[in-house]
Amino acid sequence: MNTYPKKIRIKLDKEDYHQLRMAAYKRAEFHCEVCKKWCFFEEGTIHHIKTVGAGGDDSLENSMWCHKLCHPD
Repeated sequence: MNTYPKKIRIKLDKEDYHQLRMAAYKRAEFHCEVCKKWCFFEEGTIHHIKTVGAGGDDSLENSMWCHKLCHPD
């Protein structure tokens, strides 16, 4: 039995999530971090390195930018 308290997720509002996406996009120098090809902003998304379900958060350090089709499962 898991005796650790469940982590409460603080969900970003729409504007903050957009800012996170933009920061990850700029950090990746406008390229998908999976296939390394050029990626327009509208074609990309954030991938959480450590999933939220596993205790990850919506931070730039826990995010990578990728094409929607390259998004790892």
